[in-house]
Amino acid sequence: SMVETFTKYMLAVKIDNARKVFSLNQVFFAGLPATTWTSEWSLFGSSGDDAVVRERLETLVATLMQTPEYQLF
Repeated sequence: SMVETFTKYMLAVKIDNARKVFSLNQVFFAGLPATTWTSEWSLFGSSGDDAVVRERLETLVATLMQTPEYQLF
C-alpha cells in the first residue's frame, strides 16, 4: 500500500501495524472507503486530474513528517 511504501522510505524505524492502519484509514483515506481512493487513482491515470490524489498524498507525507520516527531520520 501507499502507506507501507511511504513509511518504509520516510521513517527511521518501523511503526507498529496499528499506527499503519490508522495512517491508512484516518489520514490517507480520510475515513472514506478504499474504493474511493481506487476511483480517484483511476481518474488520475486516465485524465491526469490530480486534485484529490495530490491532496491525499500531501496530507499523508505531512502527517508522517510530524511523527517522532521521522524526526529520528
